[in-house]
Amino acid sequence: MNRSSLLLFALLCVLCGQAPAAETRDLLLIAGQSNAVGYDAKPSDLPADDADKQVMFWFRAGDPPPDEHDVTSGGKWLTLQPQPKGTPMDKSKMPRQYGNFSGATGGFGPEMGFARALFAKEKKPLAVVKAAWSGTGMAQDWNPADAGPGGSCYRALVAEAKAALATAKTQGVTLRIRALAWVQGESDANATAAPRYTQALGDMLAALRKDLAAPELVALVAVNTQFGGGKNALMPKIIEAQQALAAKDPRCVYVDTAGATIANGAHWDSAGTLEVGMRFADALLKFEAKPAAPAGGAPFPGKKSVWNGYDRYDFQVDGKNLLVVVPKQAAPGKPWVWHGEFFGHKPAPDIALLGRGFHIVYLSVPNMLGCPDAVAHWNKAYAELTGKFGLAKKAALVGLSRGGLYCYNWASANPDKVASLYGDAPVCDFKSWPGGKGKGKGSKGDWALVQKVFKFADEAAALAYKGNPVDSLAPLAKAKVPLLHVFGDADDVVPWEENTGVIAERYKALGGDITLIRKPGIGHHPHGLDDSTPIVEFIAKHATPR
Repeated sequence: MNRSSLLLFALLCVLCGQAPAAETRDLLLIAGQSNAVGYDAKPSDLPADDADKQVMFWFRAGDPPPDEHDVTSGGKWLTLQPQPKGTPMDKSKMPRQYGNFSGATGGFGPEMGFARALFAKEKKPLAVVKAAWSGTGMAQDWNPADAGPGGSCYRALVAEAKAALATAKTQGVTLRIRALAWVQGESDANATAAPRYTQALGDMLAALRKDLAAPELVALVAVNTQFGGGKNALMPKIIEAQQALAAKDPRCVYVDTAGATIANGAHWDSAGTLEVGMRFADALLKFEAKPAAPAGGAPFPGKKSVWNGYDRYDFQVDGKNLLVVVPKQAAPGKPWVWHGEFFGHKPAPDIALLGRGFHIVYLSVPNMLGCPDAVAHWNKAYAELTGKFGLAKKAALVGLSRGGLYCYNWASANPDKVASLYGDAPVCDFKSWPGGKGKGKGSKGDWALVQKVFKFADEAAALAYKGNPVDSLAPLAKAKVPLLHVFGDADDVVPWEENTGVIAERYKALGGDITLIRKPGIGHHPHGLDDSTPIVEFIAKHATPR
């Protein structure tokens, strides 16, 4: 969807009294010096490709900005396309030519081949932010620690990316930073800069991940290996430096450009520029195909499959089946969502949260109804997930229907391990369901199961039990765990008055924070909301880094 289409769609939504539907896209960053700009790649050589219409391209006019710190004026989203020809530079305003244009006649950079190849493989719309400057070096232009001219290009890259993210958000598109394609090093192929290159590039990548809140950013690093016509004696040192960083940084990949055709001794030609872009795409896909390895944790084991476009891993913990769905790029602190029951039902919130970097988890302990043995299995799974696999120390719990018993019972026993709890028509008192001792229909078979798994001597013992969620809210209130309940006020299976209503009244009396979303005239089904944004925003807002 291009910018005009997005604006028209947003306007129609406003006129209809609706918010524009959220869209999530992966964002690719392109940065570096003249071969990232695409100095000798000619638009007339670029074959047409309908994929370009599926790629948002952040464009900024070629004229230098009035102030080198005001790098985002005029930025806008277009579809992917070559950039116009360069304009004369005023070096008193910007020490380096701005990178969203190429050469004297206009051109394109590796972004064309990169985005086209990814779209051909994945069929998912993308977004690209490009900020590249000809002739730039690490110390004099890309040093994140330099508040002066030496850091101007780095600051501009960060500013452009942030402006692009913010503008896309206003147009109904959430961008997830996926990878950086870095093409630079030719200017550092000298006796002074080459020995420092590994450290300088590593420092820049670390700063970029921090400044853009993208710790899982994949850095694809390359240089024109034929720079200088093969006569530059220090170019091998730059290549070795990039390879050394790739060996040191687990999310850095060296991309070999040997054999990409060149127009002269400094730049790739049109075919070479497209080829390098395609190599970036291939390198990224190969990297992402490796088993997921959370920072500070082991790779997820077990059977690998795909769930709604995301990698899913199925394995056992404490003799029970555990599944983990992994985001393309984990959010800071590796937050996660833990389902009490019915994983996969109404998946829209999970898909949106995966797009925001959350892991999704489900432990299969069916027919245990949140009993103490189920809580013990959850404890073992939690220890594995946060210890061995490095997930956040606090989980966002999702209790749908009977899943409320699992989530609330585990949460009340472990309040310090809970970031938030979202209940969807949740069972909060087994006397209501499956007991059917109030307004609800009840379930005879499940009521017998309650007595069995909780090891009650008889029904009277079950009815006298004071460990239901409605009875165990004090630890959660003390830990200030935020609650969200979505419920239908015509529910005759899990009557809201006996479950959500009691929770709300007692939690507020304890000083707790609870949000209620009532669905007038709706029964136990359907679960969820037509627009899951309030659910997603609630969970995302309260996510707690480990």
